[in-house]
Amino acid sequence: MGHDPAGARPETCLAVLDSLVVAGMGTGSLSEEVLDQLSPRWTRRMPVLLVTRYAHRGGDYDDYLYKGSLAKYEGRGVRLQGVEGLKLVQARLMLEVAVGEG
Repeated sequence: MGHDPAGARPETCLAVLDSLVVAGMGTGSLSEEVLDQLSPRWTRRMPVLLVTRYAHRGGDYDDYLYKGSLAKYEGRGVRLQGVEGLKLVQARLMLEVAVGEG
């Protein structure tokens, strides 16, 4: 059970990306551990978008349940605005176009 090929480590995978879309659990939340791993090392290097798995919601930020979460994520370089209401695939395509345009 101990074989961990270097190519499967998150750092190795992230190092070759030019952008990342994360589909957060539930309404689009990230644990502090995941947020700590992404920010600031990776969020300074590439665009990181956070979307929800619930297509009918706008995401986990600044509504009556999650006051201050927009500042929490965007203050650490994870983008929420502009992707609210998008499904994972839609956000990924939008990001691919934006990265391709420079």
